[in-house]
Amino acid sequence: MQILNELVFKDNIALALGFFDGVHIAHKKVISSCVNYTKQNSLKSAVLTFSEHPCVSIWNVKPQYIIPKSKRIDYIRDLGVDYLYILDFSKTICSLSPGDFLTLLNNKISPKAIFTGYNFFFGKNKSGNTKCLKDYSQTFNYEYWEISEQKINNISISSTNIRNCISSGDIKTANLLLGYEYSFTGNVIEGNKVGRTIGFPTANLKFPDSLVPLKNGVYAVKVLYNQKEYDAVMNFGLKPTVNDSNKRTVEIHILNFNDNIYNKEITVSPKFYIREQKKFDSLYSLKNQISNDISKIKFE
Repeated sequence: MQILNELVFKDNIALALGFFDGVHIAHKKVISSCVNYTKQNSLKSAVLTFSEHPCVSIWNVKPQYIIPKSKRIDYIRDLGVDYLYILDFSKTICSLSPGDFLTLLNNKISPKAIFTGYNFFFGKNKSGNTKCLKDYSQTFNYEYWEISEQKINNISISSTNIRNCISSGDIKTANLLLGYEYSFTGNVIEGNKVGRTIGFPTANLKFPDSLVPLKNGVYAVKVLYNQKEYDAVMNFGLKPTVNDSNKRTVEIHILNFNDNIYNKEITVSPKFYIREQKKFDSLYSLKNQISNDISKIKFE
């Protein structure tokens, strides 16, 4: 897959449009439909997306992504896409009307077909939609394919719903809608070493600022380190018992594990939410609670 940061002309392409945060099941349906179409029609497939979510420019808000940009690129590559356009929305797109945007696409890359989800919006102030894409298809001589809403268990598969699941601690539903296991990766940093004094040493991580935060609390998780997976219990959020209540942390006690992994990279896959955080009156009480939390780690 060739990655392009401007609208470079590529002959005979079909184009999937969207930000594709998470590259979840519905996103894969859009992109795979485009890829399959190109194989049937001797074309090349392309995805057009942006380096930052349009909300950064439109509403001047800090984005909270499901996955980092590197994973988004990897998942799109895995779908067999030939070209990936990653544009700067603030410089190229945000001020264009729907007609001007499609004129730009036609002049620069002239796609033979365009694929989007049913709820796709584009152009200044999100003034363009799927109807605009249909209306302009004859003007610019492209086929337009709108992919209908995708659901699982009567739940709409969308990035918004997935973010809500993650932030509410409903990891099982998030994974169901994603079509893969939600995870995050980071380097182990030095903590305050309280855990080791009560027999539960922890690996501490800095949760990526750009990702949607989990609900504060204790989780059953899997930890991938050095190509091996371990059972673990994770505290995400604050540390009220040790008077560090204003700092969000990720503390992970890995079961049956004694390696020194400071500055090493691990990947954490939350499986389910165990309980809310609470303040204990002593480290002894905290130790008993951690033992109880570990007893609840039973993966299916």
